[in-house]
Amino acid sequence: MPDVIKSSRPNIVFILTDQLRADSCGCYGQNPAITPVLDSLAAQGVKFNHAIAAHGTSTAARGILQTGKLASDTGCVGLTSTLPQGVKTLAQYLTEAGYQTGYIGQWQLAGNKALCDDKGNVTAEQAVELSERGGYTGFWRAANDLGNTSDNNSGYVFDENGAKIEFNQGRNEALVGFATDFLNQVGSEPFFLTFAPFDPMPQRKLTPIDYLRQIYLQYTEKVSAREKAAEENNREALAEVQKQERLNNPQLKAEAEAREREEQERAQRKAQEQAEEQAAEQANKQGAEQDAPAVDDEKVKKLTVNENEASHWCYLCSDEIVKSIPLKCHPPVDSQIFRPGLLFEYDNYLGECKQLDNALGALVATLKDKGLYDNTVIIFASMCGTSFNSRNVDLNCATKDEFKMRTGGCHYATVKVPLVLAGGAVKTCRPVDDVVSNSSLTRTVLSLAGVEVPSDIVGEDLLTLAHTVDSPEAQGPQGKTPEGPNELSLPPHEGTITPGRVQQALVQISENRLGRAIVTDEFTYSICAPDADASSDLHADHYKDDFLYEEFSDPYQLYNKVLDRLYIDIKLKLREQLLDLIEQTEQMRPTVADGERYYPPMDEEEEAPAEQAQ
Repeated sequence: MPDVIKSSRPNIVFILTDQLRADSCGCYGQNPAITPVLDSLAAQGVKFNHAIAAHGTSTAARGILQTGKLASDTGCVGLTSTLPQGVKTLAQYLTEAGYQTGYIGQWQLAGNKALCDDKGNVTAEQAVELSERGGYTGFWRAANDLGNTSDNNSGYVFDENGAKIEFNQGRNEALVGFATDFLNQVGSEPFFLTFAPFDPMPQRKLTPIDYLRQIYLQYTEKVSAREKAAEENNREALAEVQKQERLNNPQLKAEAEAREREEQERAQRKAQEQAEEQAAEQANKQGAEQDAPAVDDEKVKKLTVNENEASHWCYLCSDEIVKSIPLKCHPPVDSQIFRPGLLFEYDNYLGECKQLDNALGALVATLKDKGLYDNTVIIFASMCGTSFNSRNVDLNCATKDEFKMRTGGCHYATVKVPLVLAGGAVKTCRPVDDVVSNSSLTRTVLSLAGVEVPSDIVGEDLLTLAHTVDSPEAQGPQGKTPEGPNELSLPPHEGTITPGRVQQALVQISENRLGRAIVTDEFTYSICAPDADASSDLHADHYKDDFLYEEFSDPYQLYNKVLDRLYIDIKLKLREQLLDLIEQTEQMRPTVADGERYYPPMDEEEEAPAEQAQ
């Protein structure tokens, strides 16, 4: 592949995020664009517009990417799964090929390493043993569950000797620092670095101040831009009218004077509170033991807020709330419909995406500073997406655990993920619209390293796919390679498609149900096993219909067509395609039952209710 890589043995940086939705990234349509570094890499490399997660849960996806085998083969289907011994891994293949390997971040393939107190609260985490690291015998700065060992501001990981490495800074900043340590010690041989941050991770619970901020945002979003513009344009005229009304109306004049006195008193109280706060801070600095003044959160907690009082509440508290709002955004349509109260949580999620992009920028800058970038392939991918608990809540859901409900399933929210191949060693520049699976990344990495790929490794070589179509857009506008995120805008569906290629990807589902799904360029169809244990079973002999969505007419997957008589022929065709995929990958062909009921045939009349007949 001389047009793709500079060397037959390039360096490879494998960035594996957790629960990152494709539509959260600017290069996949997020507005405002909060991922300029990723957007720039996507503009200069290969961006797959229709990448599908092979499994909707992160643990299973990690097992697939480390082994090149599906979860039904490895047994990695639950949160506490372990990577099976005896299965050759990506790190082992590359070590044999002469690559230096390193792993940084979240591992999640060593079972349960949490240490708990008598009440079940996690107090610490055990180190991952060498035999549990999937062949990463060299540089290691990781924890099995970074959520137990760290937060956004501090924490610890373990090194290759099992020693605890603590940090007192942002988690992503610390991980980038560990990556710099690895790059400082690499020699002349090529390297393979896996960088697996914990972010982005949807927030589980909201504090009282967060809840009130959410209400505030919902209220302000109801004011249209046109109304705001009209208010700004007419403010001076309105003020003059109100002034004349006050002068001519004694009652209005008295009310205005009362409001003015109230504002003055409020300003005086605010100034006094600020003075008291400053005095308290000064006293604390001098070592005086003095209680701090009451925080604003306590005042907010006492407020009684409902929709009728939202306007009044915003007038009282908007100053404090606005200061901590990271940005204004619009959650995905499906999440807005199925979970209306998502706005503030989504703001937090995008904030984590932005921090992740900052870490990516720091990593790219380090590669360039050390002269490594030009011979490095950067693979940016996500294990899976997230539905923010807005999907999978249905009759076939086998759990009430919110973590298991926000991942898994067949919906785009969970399985449509970002996938970008870039870096100085990537010479192909184009977006690709082929439906691909992220399970192909194992084969792609081995191909990049010049390793002969065994036949039992799933997937395809994505870089070979990327340059099989000759596209005039391949080098950007006017044949120039873009230099930054603003040089080339790549909408989500303006890429090339390989002629004659079957556009389909298999998705395996566990935790909230045991299921299988097929995603094509036109439809998504899934089945589930009603009698299976979703947390442990790997296969089922019998499934039933679960979901059917049409991409063209329903891009947000709002209308399940699996029981619609107009889609019976389409569903049966997709069912056969899915069963063929299951047979190829699992060496079995299960049976699939129709849904519980269908609409009556077109020529069949329904019986009228008894009360109407009378």
